[in-house]
Order: sequence, then C-alpha cells, then structure tokens
Amino acid sequence: MFNFTGGMIDFKQTVISQMAIHKVGNKNLDEGVMLSDSTYELDDDLKDILYDYFLTPFKKEEFFTFVHESDLALNEVFNYVTHIFEQDEALLEQSIHIAKHLHKQSDHPKIKSGELYVTILKSCVIGEELVDAIGIFKSENKDTYLKFSDNELIINPEKGINVKNLDKGAIIYNTEKEEGYRVLMVDTNSTEARYWRDNFLGIARMQDDSYHTQSHLELCKEFCSDIISQDNDKQQEAEFLNRSMEYFQKNENFDFEDFSTKVIEDDERVEQFSEYKEAYEEERGVQFDAAFNIMQEDVKQMKSKFKSLIKLDTQIDIHLKQNPNDPSTNYVEKGFDEEVGMNYYKVYYNREL
Repeated sequence: MFNFTGGMIDFKQTVISQMAIHKVGNKNLDEGVMLSDSTYELDDDLKDILYDYFLTPFKKEEFFTFVHESDLALNEVFNYVTHIFEQDEALLEQSIHIAKHLHKQSDHPKIKSGELYVTILKSCVIGEELVDAIGIFKSENKDTYLKFSDNELIINPEKGINVKNLDKGAIIYNTEKEEGYRVLMVDTNSTEARYWRDNFLGIARMQDDSYHTQSHLELCKEFCSDIISQDNDKQQEAEFLNRSMEYFQKNENFDFEDFSTKVIEDDERVEQFSEYKEAYEEERGVQFDAAFNIMQEDVKQMKSKFKSLIKLDTQIDIHLKQNPNDPSTNYVEKGFDEEVGMNYYKVYYNREL
C-alpha cells in the first residue's frame, strides 16, 4: 500500500473508491474522445499500483484554487467536481463532461492524446481536516517494455504506461468550496501553453505563505537582475542575493521594514526596491503582503536559483558565499590595473580547503 506523509497533505489513509477512464485525443489533429459507459472495477492489486502512480508525484504543497474572470460558478471543472462531491453516483456522468471539456481545450498542436482518469479519493488529510477528494489524472507518454513468456525465452516488445511517471494530474479537496476549493496540481510538460492549468482546470495559485515566500525571493532575484546589475558590479549583485537568501533562511517571519534595514541597507536602494515592487505588483496583477510566515521548504527550492557567482570573460568564476560572521566583502577587493589595462578581483584567504 502506498504511504506518503507531508506537512499538510497526507495520503496514508486514502482509498480509491471509484474510477472512470476515458481517452481524449487532440482536437487540432481531428482526434476524438473515447468514452466509457461504466466506471472501472478496481481489484486490490490495481489499487496498489494506482496509489503509487497517482499520488507519488504530489510532494509539493503548492495549493491552487478554481477561478473565473466573472463568476466562479462558470468554471466548468469547478461545477463538475461539485456535482461529484454532492453525489458519488454522479462520477461517470460528470467525468464524461470533464473529458469533453478537456478535448475542447486540447487544440494546441503539441498536446498528446491520452487516457483520462477521474477518481473519487476517500479519507485524504489536508492540514487537520479529513476530507474526500477528486483526482483527475492524464497519462500521455508510452514506453516500450520487453515481456518474456514464462515457458519460452521469447522477447515480446509491448507499449505501455510507465507508472513511475504521471504526466498530468490534479487533486481537488472538498474543503473551502466558496473560495474555489483547495487544489494540488502536477504537469510535467510546461511547453503546451499551460493548457492543463489555465484552459482546462482554470486554477490560480493560492496567495498563502508558500506563495509569498517564493514570490518575494523571485522579486529579489529580478530586482537584482534589472536594477542592481545596472551598476555593472557583479560583486554587489552576488552580495545582495546572498543577503536576501540568508535573511529568508535565518528568519521565521518576513517583515518588509526589517528586510529593508538588514538586507538592502542603503536608503536610495530601499526606495528603488519599493518602487520596483509596486511596478512588479501592477504588471503581474499581484499584491505582496508586508509580513508573512517564511516557509523553509520553499526557500530550499528557490536556493538553486540564487547563484552567487561572478562569471568573468577570462573563463574564471568566483563563487561568493555570504557568511554573517565573515562577510565576503572583507576578503574580495575589486580594482583596475592601469598597466595591464584590465579589471581585477583580489581574493584574501588563510588556507586552501
């Protein structure tokens, strides 16, 4: 039996009670829809395989909600899953609506045909709640397998689904309906114009602590790239990124005034950052909170994007690692050698490690 426990999501008690399967083609390529006329009978062995296939990819606690530009009630998938939550017996009928809606949105030339699974998931833990959920999953890519007969050494190549790699999925929890439910999403192919998230599901990221942690770090990164880089000082860029990451790693809560004092420091730069943040919010249609809880799991995920690296045209890279007790600025000196006619970095150290 599949067993997964996370900070807010927990599938160890989850049971697949019903499942409907349909096949959805690419509308742009004149591929149709193959619809089932009954739900699929699940034995225990298949349930174990599907637990692993469907639920393992949902490791990231990044929540979305259903949205609509005018009225949430007009979001198709929101309506279909609501009917299923109200009555389990509606699964087949509503899954057919879901399949047809997916086909309608599958008009990008790169979208692959595939099997669509709509499931009822009983006993899902989210936070401190035990709720039912609806899983919508799609398998697209097929692998080649070698099959041997028990009685003969004959190789038979067969095409099939690799149950270690789910292509697309969504889990909709039966909680916070008025706000558009809570939704987890998986999409391994972002090159298809995000049709799974935007056009099919119609969901948007929840602006929770996880969202604000990621967004503020992304804001720092882009501010560095767009504004600080104008000074043409790679060391200054690296130090700002290091200070920003260090602040998020060492604090449980974010406070804009505190961040400005400890990380940005210079009054002129603080004003630049504030103006940049306002323009960033307006351009992307978001609103940053001035204070929120920092989620360390998201900080770890963002850390790889903060490359404190000075790349030089002489094929030499300098990696600056910020240490609050021994700031890198004490050990790196920048200058210009008039005799050689080149810029230089002078690095001080006690010993090689």
